[in-house]
Amino acid sequence: MKNNKKIIIIIATLISIILILSACGAKNNFGTQNSMDYETNNKAKMDGSGFGKEFTNEISTEETAGTESPEADALINSNRKIIMNYYVSLETKMFDETNAKILERVAEVGGFVQNSQINGKALSYNYESEKRSGYYTLRVPKEKSDAFVKTLGDIGNVTTSTTSSEEVTDQYFDTEAHLKSLQIQEERLLELLKKSGELKDIIEIERELSDVRYQIESMTGTLRKLDNLVDYSTINIDVIEVQELSPETSTKFLEQVKDGFKNSIKSLYNLGKYLIITLVVLLPYLVVISILVIIGLKVRKKITNKKIEKINDKKE
Repeated sequence: MKNNKKIIIIIATLISIILILSACGAKNNFGTQNSMDYETNNKAKMDGSGFGKEFTNEISTEETAGTESPEADALINSNRKIIMNYYVSLETKMFDETNAKILERVAEVGGFVQNSQINGKALSYNYESEKRSGYYTLRVPKEKSDAFVKTLGDIGNVTTSTTSSEEVTDQYFDTEAHLKSLQIQEERLLELLKKSGELKDIIEIERELSDVRYQIESMTGTLRKLDNLVDYSTINIDVIEVQELSPETSTKFLEQVKDGFKNSIKSLYNLGKYLIITLVVLLPYLVVISILVIIGLKVRKKITNKKIEKINDKKE
């Protein structure tokens, strides 16, 4: 009887160890699909931030005096310096094709890629547990930026779209006026340098001239940077690979019922698929367990038969 108990305990221990190992393997290889929600707020990266006042989604125009003519208003608006920034988040089931189309359309409008980054692995190579994502910072001519952003809806499912603007008119013209003043000062210093004859005066004038020229270079660089930011809008794009595109919010009861039924069928299908995969993975372990159980039953039967024979021998 004691031998029977030992055999049963050993078999039960082996079965427990095999089940634990199979469960861990199934968990690591076939995790359930995690939905990715990329709701990004105020993520757009703005080059040259800090210039002027920032407005979001719309540009407010200043009211001029009521006596000014339309021509004067048009002239004022044409001289305004405004930096435009866009952010768009896209979902796509065809990650590679979507990225290729983005790059193609940037080239078509005369823009360029300032920064790009691709993360993750393809769905088909990682059991759908990790999705690829891409991030782009694009520079597009300002007159084509609105049309470019609208066309992004043709190559992916737009889940987020924001627009912001930054007016730098005052900053620009103040810098420009300061630059002209420095250039006049440089010309005067050059004239003094020609007339000066003493070494002490020459050294002093050259020191002042060096300082003025440094400021001129700095102001020129600032104006060049502002011109670039104004002439080329900054467009930040997130591209997210998904198995199914996010549906639009439905307000009709029947559409909600329909969507719920589709989601239930999809969940049931995924459950059946993962159960079949798990069964296939566990099949070798089940075979080993079955063999162990059969061997244990045979050993137990032999031991029982021997005990019965001994009892019969004693009776005789």
